[in-house]
Amino acid sequence: MARAASISATLDDWVTRGVQFLPTKVSIEEVAREFSKLLNEQGNTLYSNGVTFGWLSRLIDCTPIGLLSDLPYHARIGLAGHAGNASVEEAVLLHDAFFLLQIVKVCHEKMLLAGSRFSTIRSTDTNYRILSTANQNVGSVARLSVFSFYAFVEAFVNSVGNDFAARNASNLAAAELEILHGRKKGKHLSLERKIESFQKIIRGDKKSPIVLTDTNQRKEPFVTFFSNIKEVRDASTHFGVGKASIWRSPPEWLNFADTTSRVALAVASEFWQACYSGRRKPDYLLGLEYQALQKFSIERLETTEQILTAPNTSQRRGRRRHPALRDR
Repeated sequence: MARAASISATLDDWVTRGVQFLPTKVSIEEVAREFSKLLNEQGNTLYSNGVTFGWLSRLIDCTPIGLLSDLPYHARIGLAGHAGNASVEEAVLLHDAFFLLQIVKVCHEKMLLAGSRFSTIRSTDTNYRILSTANQNVGSVARLSVFSFYAFVEAFVNSVGNDFAARNASNLAAAELEILHGRKKGKHLSLERKIESFQKIIRGDKKSPIVLTDTNQRKEPFVTFFSNIKEVRDASTHFGVGKASIWRSPPEWLNFADTTSRVALAVASEFWQACYSGRRKPDYLLGLEYQALQKFSIERLETTEQILTAPNTSQRRGRRRHPALRDR
């Protein structure tokens, strides 16, 4: 009994100190019940996947953690070893797209370097294979980058709708909630219709500054996004005769990928401003600023290079490498 009392006193002390750092919005008992419920539903995966920002902010004041205040409610907040970190799908896709764009630029530079080196020597089958592979690398990564930028815009639009629905569910009609979740009368809405419809529900004046379903009223950057970029994205996903060509020169692919990055950011920015006029762009997406996102991708690539060039510990220990991993 004495040991149990000692443990109970220690736990009470931890709770008291914890509440001083993270003030609760409800009773400690309710926080415990809610967490126990999640743990029973999700088991140990809860510590890997974390909890949603909406769930957490409903129970405690998240300000001391340093979490960005504009995180959508479905953002995941890490626990245990991931404590204090947040992740949200559209941010992952946006960083993926910029990371791939940076790789496109590096691949293009390497291709030009190889080309200049081989221009002064006799052409061989080996040289042709190297240059052909370098050419393919630019196209391969550029297509993936274009695909990722398009996927980011789709995820971002869905995120804005879901977040608004989660924050305002009690004040919205059932039909509005269904639309914000991407459906109307049970049918999936196209991206164009989501952009138009979400604005009308979110805005106080119920207007839709961005018109897309009437192609004659479309303006840039939406014209380019839903014509050139969407066509290449569709062709890259499920190519068929008559669709946009995926045979392009390396400079063309590089320029197209870079153009796509800027158009995608412009589409996301205008959609955000149409929904939330005067509100600053999302901090959790680095403000949708090209330079900030590019800097982040460069740093990620530099870290990746450090990982790839790290000493092979299995070699130092004298272990044999798998044939597929041996240096050629």
